Amino acid sequence: MPTTGMNKYKSMNSSKLLSIVLLSLLSCNLSAQKIEIAIWGSQGLGYQMHDNNIYEPGFSGAGIRIGRIQSIANSPISINNGIEYSFQGWGSQILFNNGIQYQFWVHGPFTISGSAYFLNGFALFRENTLYAGSIEIGPDVEYKIGERIAFQLSSGIKYTACPGYKKYGPIWSYTDVPIRLGLKLRL
Repeated sequence: MPTTGMNKYKSMNSSKLLSIVLLSLLSCNLSAQKIEIAIWGSQGLGYQMHDNNIYEPGFSGAGIRIGRIQSIANSPISINNGIEYSFQGWGSQILFNNGIQYQFWVHGPFTISGSAYFLNGFALFRENTLYAGSIEIGPDVEYKIGERIAFQLSSGIKYTACPGYKKYGPIWSYTDVPIRLGLKLRL
């Protein structure tokens, strides 16, 4: 029995060490950083009520996102993370986002890329703070003005859920098409 515990301990230390090494290698290859400030509104496609999917379009939320974009040197890939304050059917929420962005096309001041985000955080429900999570994927169009400033327009598909809200109300998840207008500042 002690061997099993020891193997588990070694495995846990190995995964921590591997994570530290990978993060160190990644941070050595990171170049310019950008700060992104974006506001958005969501056109709802549908929502989940109890165990039934209901597809009914309509405005379903809005928010502001502030994030850091870190480019990987000599690569069309960047790592994005930040915080989002938004409103959904269950009220306001704070979500922390982690994502990846890939540049498909760059021509003059225009860039077209695709991004995917995983967001985790809290629905600020007055009875009790509840877990809320989201997945988002979609295209981005960026227009650079000089070396340090760029405007961004993005859209995509976003699924957001707050499973704990089931005991307070009938709607606990949304599928949306967010339309985001943003400003990117290179530091």
